[in-house]
Amino acid sequence: HPEIGGALAEKWNFPDSIVASIRYHHALDAAPDEYRQLIHTVALADLMVHYLLESVEYYQIERRLLEQFRFSSEDQFRRVCEHFQNGFEADKSK
Repeated sequence: HPEIGGALAEKWNFPDSIVASIRYHHALDAAPDEYRQLIHTVALADLMVHYLLESVEYYQIERRLLEQFRFSSEDQFRRVCEHFQNGFEADKSK
């Protein structure tokens, strides 16, 4: 999906930063330097969703992402994921 999504975003003239975020959020080592922070943020958000859906376990998340965003434990990570999920659910009900 990153390749197809990136191609579509490019075709639709999305900004390069958005195209790169879509294209490289599963290929962090290939991410262009100028968009690396944004791409890492998108990758972490994607992993948070999969964690909440229980399709990814904490130990499967790249240690460098956890360190970059200063997560020091699974409990902390879970609480942040749940906080975001609760905020999303509250916004949906408005």
